[in-house]
Amino acid sequence: MTLDSDFLVIGSGIAGLSAALKLSRLGDVHVVTKKEAVDSNTNYAQGGIAAVMGAHDTFQSHMADTLKAGAGLCRKAVVRSVVSEGPARIRELIAAGVRFTEKERALDLGLEGGHSRRRIRPAGDLPGREIDRALAQACREDPRIRIFEDHAAVDLILEDDPNIVRICTRALAGLGLSVIAVGTVAEAVTLVRSRDFALFISDLRLPDGRGLPVVAQFRELRPQASAIVMTGSPNVESEEEAKRLGILAYLRKPFSVDAFQTAVRGALKTRPSP
Repeated sequence: MTLDSDFLVIGSGIAGLSAALKLSRLGDVHVVTKKEAVDSNTNYAQGGIAAVMGAHDTFQSHMADTLKAGAGLCRKAVVRSVVSEGPARIRELIAAGVRFTEKERALDLGLEGGHSRRRIRPAGDLPGREIDRALAQACREDPRIRIFEDHAAVDLILEDDPNIVRICTRALAGLGLSVIAVGTVAEAVTLVRSRDFALFISDLRLPDGRGLPVVAQFRELRPQASAIVMTGSPNVESEEEAKRLGILAYLRKPFSVDAFQTAVRGALKTRPSP
């Protein structure tokens, strides 16, 4: 049986379910989780969520506490981003149905760990369980989200993607280059043997084989030309093999159009040694 969706989310913790709710505004979402939707690491989180919500608290104070507790291991830019977005994420969770603890209809903010201000927002004794419950319920009530419980993601099968071909073709045309696009090793080998190219671009995985052997043939026949490879599964071995073949750019998916065009400009400008 084949099931199609616009987005596939692996895991049903706070990250996965939050992503599913946001992606459902753009298309159909499938959530795959190996147990029940509420059986995740989020479910076992205790304490609460730290965010600047009190009248006497500040982002600067929260940042200082975090950097001090991090003992040099924190990236300041990341800390700034997480701290400044904390209150908005709390409000998103409340809108999704999370019931945070209140005292006399006011915020119940606790003081824990390395925090110098009361900023821990609890949700009963097990806030993680309450967050999972609310997000899972919101996902189940969304007609564009389907949750697959007791399912495991064994492998992600990638095939030739016409969207990537279209985007790359447009990006190359934007640089004033003529483009021939093919989707199989057989077609590529035929073209490499019969045509002269200034630049050869290949995915490392093609429907009928690997991209690097085709690039190797291209480099043998056209040693003065340049080559670029792209992959959604980068690894040290293929990157080293690409370097050995004289490939000038090893692009990791997803990449931006700007990064792609920059790699193309660099490859055309730098001619490899035969």
